[in-house]
Amino acid sequence: MAAVRRFLRDALGTDHPEIHRIELCASELVTNCIIHTASGRGGHVLVALEVHADRVRVHVVDEGGADTEPQALRSGFAESGHGLHIVEELADAWRTQLEDEGRTTWFDITF
Repeated sequence: MAAVRRFLRDALGTDHPEIHRIELCASELVTNCIIHTASGRGGHVLVALEVHADRVRVHVVDEGGADTEPQALRSGFAESGHGLHIVEELADAWRTQLEDEGRTTWFDITF
């Protein structure tokens, strides 16, 4: 996750007003890719960044291998699965698009 955070800090600057929310959401999505998709079994994860005047959009692309679309966990008693709930709470919007060779999950942070 350090490489993801470094990429975001280098691109946005450590003084960006929402850098902490952006880093946390991106880290959660990359962690999900590593745990739940082929990306964590020798594949790759791509993190891309769009910077707009009033928002930042981060795309996290994995290599697939999971048959279900990611969803925020609603149970407070599970040992794992809370990462998307964190993204849901911190990001202003997020979605997942399933594709033939994987999927892209993105989130927006406005400022």
